[in-house]
Amino acid sequence: RRPLFDGGAVGPLVGSLRSDCPGERQAAAAAIAELAKHHTSREAMAQAGIIEALVPLLEASTDEERESAAGALKFLATKDMDDGQAAVALTAVPPLVRLLYAEAESERASAAGALAALAQRGEGRRAVAEAGGVQPLLRLLES
Repeated sequence: RRPLFDGGAVGPLVGSLRSDCPGERQAAAAAIAELAKHHTSREAMAQAGIIEALVPLLEASTDEERESAAGALKFLATKDMDDGQAAVALTAVPPLVRLLYAEAESERASAAGALAALAQRGEGRRAVAEAGGVQPLLRLLES
């Protein structure tokens, strides 16, 4: 999967995340989530600004966009991120906490996964707690 980044696919993916078309944004976020499952892709994706482009999708108008963006962040937000990438990723915490109250179970699960990934770092744990994420996460565990 690494050749996609060497071949210039990052720019079009970031561009698609910023598209005016909800379907294109969702498809790009879903593709990024799939690619980010492979460790060798994560660093290149984060360095290309994909995390920054995903964060606004957490407040998109469609469930599918929000779920796909949270799913991608689950794989991109790792304890190995550099401090700059982590700072950008932490801006996702408040909208992810809001997604814990979404109607769709799959959307709540994606948000919980992304928050768990962000909480691998100390500042992530603090951000989740400060955003009020502990209680809704505990409720999800009980359901």
